[in-house]
Amino acid sequence: MAKLARLSLANRGLVALITLITLGFGAYAIPKLRQQLLPPLALPVAVITAQLPSAPPDIVAQQLTTPIEIAAKSVSGAGSVTSVSREAYATVEVAFDYSIPTDDMVSRLQSAVARIAGQLPEGSDPHVSAGSSENVPIMQVSASSTADPRAFTERLRRQVLPKVQGVAGVRGVDLAGGTTDQVRITLDPAKAAAAGVTIAAVSDAVRSNGSATPAGTLTQRNESLSIQVGAALRTVDDVRNLFVAPESRTDGRSDAPAPVRLSSVATVELVPDEVTSLTMDLINQYRAQGMTVHEAVVEGGRRQLRPILMTAVATICALSPMAVGITRSGEFISRPLAIVVIDGLISSTLLTLVLVPTPYAIVEGASERRRAKRRSTVSAAEPTEPALSESHSSG
Repeated sequence: MAKLARLSLANRGLVALITLITLGFGAYAIPKLRQQLLPPLALPVAVITAQLPSAPPDIVAQQLTTPIEIAAKSVSGAGSVTSVSREAYATVEVAFDYSIPTDDMVSRLQSAVARIAGQLPEGSDPHVSAGSSENVPIMQVSASSTADPRAFTERLRRQVLPKVQGVAGVRGVDLAGGTTDQVRITLDPAKAAAAGVTIAAVSDAVRSNGSATPAGTLTQRNESLSIQVGAALRTVDDVRNLFVAPESRTDGRSDAPAPVRLSSVATVELVPDEVTSLTMDLINQYRAQGMTVHEAVVEGGRRQLRPILMTAVATICALSPMAVGITRSGEFISRPLAIVVIDGLISSTLLTLVLVPTPYAIVEGASERRRAKRRSTVSAAEPTEPALSESHSSG
């Protein structure tokens, strides 16, 4: 990938010309496309999603998936109900008859979920959506900044997303890319071996202490209150102060080993999550670290070659049976759609690897020169203090 980036930067004029031709062809072709190339398809399937941060799959299944499944099965017209419980996330898929309109499916499920809202954990926020080809994003907007990547991502999440979500007619807004933080736990082999702590024990401690666990109910007067033990981990210090249960003793002693604080056998720190999805985000990170435009483009392209190619090749291989007509059902729709997606993946991959570095280097280089010129102008306009000389006379 470094060779491709250098090749693109070495032939800026040719690459810029190809980019302009591609943009011109796209501007000419897009208005001539017809909607019939991708007709709207509404499937009789609705999905209910809910989240329970930091909860393990068994707790998610008990507190989220099971109540939602029971409520979904009671909806009139509902057929098969399937569910998946993952860490901190639950998905329930409900199939309906083709005769039921999409709006009715969503309305019935929303009413059913609203009736059990009091049984679900606080903050689970169940969401009902119906399957349709019209649910794909209609607009993608990119943003960049020379500020700290984490602060910029947080600013987009807190300020920009709520304003876009508030626009009339907008159903949903998602933030992709950017830089987030993650907690990294690095176990010290010597200290862990001396204390009898293993990686599995640390993992179990983090999972079991990262969410509230049901502990029964308490009946008081005419109310039934649920009791939960534990709380979600919110800060790095909460993780450092976790106690880990060591393995059983092997020295013949009958007493149980005392729990060990995690900070005494491991290093717990908050680190930025490595960007693996968008090349521009990674290049901007390298620019913020002090690299030149050329160095950032070459290094970012080299780091992103493998994930970009793996994603494109995996998707193309998955769509190839549809493109050649092996799957017989729905061939009149699936085959043209698969061919369009494969062509789009190939062209977008080439654009990302070859054409994008040159426009980025040209624009960013021009911005750098303007900023340098502005700084030099400000420095030249600052008044300089006159030098003071002291003379001595002898009389």
